[in-house]
Amino acid sequence: MSAGEALHTSTFLGNPLACAAALANLDELVRLDVVAQVRAREGRLAERLNALASSPGVRAVRGVGFLWAVEFERAEFANRVVVGGLARGVILLQSGPTGTSITIAPPLTIDDVQLERALALFERTIRETEET
Repeated sequence: MSAGEALHTSTFLGNPLACAAALANLDELVRLDVVAQVRAREGRLAERLNALASSPGVRAVRGVGFLWAVEFERAEFANRVVVGGLARGVILLQSGPTGTSITIAPPLTIDDVQLERALALFERTIRETEET
């Protein structure tokens, strides 16, 4: 009897094709020096997101590297930001146990222009959602 874990996924655990894909992915992360690139740019991401902490309705901003969360006072507001972001071309993930957070997790290989554009659209969406 299952206690809630996804037992059905064990079919693919350790499968040779999945392992080969994982190893190839790790090789690419090393070849592209992705960890160093993220470390070099995480300060700018942190600066932009931490600036949101003073926005009305923002309860907290936290994260490290390229994995962040902006927590809002109300889940309904976070949902409106997610919907507004999608309308502007930015995919955001509403998260947290009560849905009050939005996860910010850009691709590790995102370029600076794309990252700045996504952050600008996220900030704009928050401002415009506050105004309505």
